[in-house]
Amino acid sequence: MFKNYFKIAIRHLTRHKQFSLINIFCLAIGITFSVIIGMYILNEESVNGNIKNLSSQYILKSKWKVKEMGMDITTIGPLAKTMKEEYPTLVENYYRYNPVATVVSVGNDHFKEIIAIGDTTLVSMFGFPVMYGNPGKAFTNNNAAVITGTVAQKLFGTKDAVGKTFSMTTTVNNEKQQYTVSAVLKDIPKNSVTGLLNNDYNVFVPTIGNRYYSNAPDADPAVG
Repeated sequence: MFKNYFKIAIRHLTRHKQFSLINIFCLAIGITFSVIIGMYILNEESVNGNIKNLSSQYILKSKWKVKEMGMDITTIGPLAKTMKEEYPTLVENYYRYNPVATVVSVGNDHFKEIIAIGDTTLVSMFGFPVMYGNPGKAFTNNNAAVITGTVAQKLFGTKDAVGKTFSMTTTVNNEKQQYTVSAVLKDIPKNSVTGLLNNDYNVFVPTIGNRYYSNAPDADPAVG
């Protein structure tokens, strides 16, 4: 029966070639746009889908009085900390970071990386899966670094990089600051909270004790 239906359809298409061509073309366009719309919806639905307590997470944005003073996605660093101190029953946790691009060195190998200098609440705040290290204390001290599996493989040739060290070039006469990997995360999706500025962050280091800027001792990050 299906064979007969197929034969009838072929005959109809060959007898009305122009009409059939228009129908097939329109059908193809409709299917293509449906797939594109579906992919867009799935992508939007997956934004920050990997972080915990998503419905309770908020981004602090700013409406600057001076035009082009800063991006609306950024805010003054002390704001989140002050909110936590002033409203402890409303604000349970916060994470702020300052994005920088610098050179990361392992021995004689050098790599340019985009690094997030931020609070050590990264893992506890968002619940990113930890492959190696202690999920309860991803940052063991101020000289500890948390990296993703991809950058661990690139820097050290293995994803189990806990205990391995690298140096980060600062803006102070190109001096270097040493860090020891304390935890390795599963790769973070690009449409996650760490990709707000369209950067692919794979290295996270603490703000406190960081010497990247010469005039910013224990400074609060500017992105929150």
